[in-house]
Amino acid sequence: MTHAEHILPHGRSFADEFHVFTLEWTPEGLKTYVDDDLLLDVPFNNMFKKGKFPAWMDNPWEGSDTAPFDQEFYLIMNVAVGGTAGYFPDGVGNKPWSDKSEHAVNEFYAAKDDWYPSWGPENGLDRALAIDYIRVYKHNC
Repeated sequence: MTHAEHILPHGRSFADEFHVFTLEWTPEGLKTYVDDDLLLDVPFNNMFKKGKFPAWMDNPWEGSDTAPFDQEFYLIMNVAVGGTAGYFPDGVGNKPWSDKSEHAVNEFYAAKDDWYPSWGPENGLDRALAIDYIRVYKHNC
């Protein structure tokens, strides 16, 4: 498994308070946590197969079970919207685009009047991604 969902207990929302998101990257694999609850444990064993790439696609990292996670990466933090990779299934939740559409981005933007109000107040301050702090540690492996 390479992705998961996390629902907060007691009807809480991620917007109600700050939360701690943790990525633990060791030589054995990746673990992700939300508020100290383990969400994913992905061991490094044939990572290319876990990507469920098409059968015709060759593994560009042949010979390494941990690739591409055996090299340095940059940490990017953002708010992502949309996509056509199947993470947001068609026909669920009034999604205004189709994964198979050649114009998914245009369909998403054309429905702006439907989804934009759900992002919160007009001033934009209450709908921003707010980061209190980021800490990075290096394991002594």
